[in-house]
Amino acid sequence: MGESATNRAVLTHETAVESFRGDIPDGIIQSWSVLRDFPNQTVMLKGPRLIAPLDCTSPGMVRAMICKGQTSGAKKFAGFLDEAAAGNPAIIAQLKIRYGWSAEHADRMVAEFVPASDQIADMVREFTPDEMRRIRKLQDFSDETAEKIFRIVDSIAATTIYHGPIKIKPPKHRHRVNHFIWRRALVHVSYLLSLIERGATQRADNKVRNDSMDAMLATYATYFGGIMTGDQLAETLHIEARNVLVALGARVPRDRVLETPGAPLRPNDNAQTC
Repeated sequence: MGESATNRAVLTHETAVESFRGDIPDGIIQSWSVLRDFPNQTVMLKGPRLIAPLDCTSPGMVRAMICKGQTSGAKKFAGFLDEAAAGNPAIIAQLKIRYGWSAEHADRMVAEFVPASDQIADMVREFTPDEMRRIRKLQDFSDETAEKIFRIVDSIAATTIYHGPIKIKPPKHRHRVNHFIWRRALVHVSYLLSLIERGATQRADNKVRNDSMDAMLATYATYFGGIMTGDQLAETLHIEARNVLVALGARVPRDRVLETPGAPLRPNDNAQTC
């Protein structure tokens, strides 16, 4: 990021929340050890509940995902961390408040959590034995199987939109590929299929919660120029989702067509999620 002043690090809401779960103040300072040196190149995103209602037909949707207040605040945060390191009690008290906010967010995620084993069982019932064999062996899908997968994505997205905690105007069918919830459903189904490919029928809840974070990062990354992570799952889910979206004619960053994890960014793809 520091190689060019035009590079941007896009910090997701979930990553920002997680950064405040460390020891106070040293753990939090460590979490910001890289980004604190580039305050003018850090962009903060709104949370999913604020992004989901955005008009996915608008070319300005990606810009609307940015939280201007928090992005502006990031420029001052390095100074706050310096004061916390020096023992400023007022700043440390603020960090404790953010620590509590992070813990509440984690508790809410646990409360909304759906065990993966139940979802895997539901997915398996949707496919014939031959389709399951092809999925597990990474063989080409038939058009019928592909349509079935997209019906599942549509169903998950529609359920989230109609029964979610906030009111969202459903997108028209042709525009759904640009909607945040639909892309999140696409990544989630890709994740479940990856478990099925490995023959998994059970997955520890704590691992699935961590995987959910990776899937969310992969979803955000389809709107930007990449993803800064050493996690193979997040990178793989992002690449798979992006390639599907390109094939469907969705709006994605034009110059980043990846086929394998770890492929380099082109110079003008300079906004990466983290």
